[in-house]
Amino acid sequence: MTSSSPADLLQSGGASGTWQLDPAPSSITFAVKHFWGLMTVKGRFGEMEGTVDVSETGAARGSLTVKSESLATGIKKRDGHLRSPAFFHVGEHPMITFRIDDVVMVGPDLAQVTGALTAAGKSQPVRFDARLEATAAGPCGGDSAIVDARAVIDRTKHGMTWSPMGMAARVATVTLHLVFARR
Repeated sequence: MTSSSPADLLQSGGASGTWQLDPAPSSITFAVKHFWGLMTVKGRFGEMEGTVDVSETGAARGSLTVKSESLATGIKKRDGHLRSPAFFHVGEHPMITFRIDDVVMVGPDLAQVTGALTAAGKSQPVRFDARLEATAAGPCGGDSAIVDARAVIDRTKHGMTWSPMGMAARVATVTLHLVFARR
């Protein structure tokens, strides 16, 4: 890759090919307000994989899969509760998936990503903005693309309605730092 912007690379066909997620430098974290906004529960997912296929015309489609059992907040009892049927129900739904349907560049390095998030067996449409960075020699060795994004997800639309007396916020903020390498 050259030093062109991600938008230029997509439009010119310079980003075409299959891009594989490198899980080592990548991270997916989440934050949810709890106790009526007095504290924030934070966590991360440890196991993920994904690919994005970019056509010669710049159209991008792909998927990101996260092992739901890999969530960790640093408190074993809370992690068990989040893995239970009240939330991710990892026994029946071991994977969380995000299907990438479209990536539209709205600036030189800013894209609007649309797709569907499936968690706890329920799928919902999702749209969020993402910053893209293209590098010639990134952490994956060779062509790399870095995606940084933040998405606000309404957990109740995925059947995660547990919240005695309304103590847990309906929405979670998911922060993505994803590093892809061209195969």
